[in-house]
Amino acid sequence: MLGSRTWWCWCVAAVSLLPQLVAAEGPVDAPIDRLSDTPPPSTPIMGGDPTDTGEFDEVVAITIGDELCTGTVVAPRLVLTAAHCLVDTTDATRVFVHYGKDVFGGRIEASGWGTHPDYCRECRNDIFDYGYVLLPANFSVPGGYPAPITDQDQWDAYMTAGTPLTLVGYGGDHETEDMVYNAGRKRSVDTTLRKLTPKGTGVHRRRQR
Repeated sequence: MLGSRTWWCWCVAAVSLLPQLVAAEGPVDAPIDRLSDTPPPSTPIMGGDPTDTGEFDEVVAITIGDELCTGTVVAPRLVLTAAHCLVDTTDATRVFVHYGKDVFGGRIEASGWGTHPDYCRECRNDIFDYGYVLLPANFSVPGGYPAPITDQDQWDAYMTAGTPLTLVGYGGDHETEDMVYNAGRKRSVDTTLRKLTPKGTGVHRRRQR
């Protein structure tokens, strides 16, 4: 769930996923549906400051039943997310992508999804934990789609200790008891990359005020 300065470490997986996109012949408005006012369940991701309308439009929420995950739109019909969000889905599962500052706005039902073939839930954290969701129509991002890393030199340049990061995602905040406001709200926070570890990245949390 990374922000505008850190898309690269999530989008590197999009290089292998892009060929699976359905070709589009031109701009198409995605169908919009409305959600009920019933909030989704709380998730382990907490904190950050609520975003405003139009901020981080490329960051979307993904719901699978009562599960809530965050994804990044990396191409007109492709959303990159985590494999652990999708690994238990079946052909009968309904997957929705929600856009806007919370999950109570518009939503699009996914036309397909998948996970990295080497993902292993019993293995170390973050090993091949890449998944994707396909959209039935083009999704426009006014600021443009985040660019994936395509070589090791780019990765080494960005993924170093001290690099400033902006984390963006949907989750909760322990500081409010209003569940409608709390769960499923897009939030962001600035932080700094401390180090890379065998099990993922370590960050130093700093709240935005």
